[in-house]
Amino acid sequence: MLLPCMAGKFMYRINPHCSEDNLDKIVKIKVIEVLAFENEIMYADDSGNDFVAADIGKTVFLTYKEAELALSARKS
Repeated sequence: MLLPCMAGKFMYRINPHCSEDNLDKIVKIKVIEVLAFENEIMYADDSGNDFVAADIGKTVFLTYKEAELALSARKS
């Protein structure tokens, strides 16, 4: 199985609590743990959040550019 991201790599998350005045709309996170279960892969990041592989490309992104594009699409 090919994992989209390994522990120690950085990813980008859109801050769901940001306002228009908040400068931290996109947050850089570091993956600290990857857990593989029978039907799901779960990630833990350095900000205390967990997410699953299905979240990648929706709320968590492999690149800053992908996060920027998703954020601008939400505003449209």
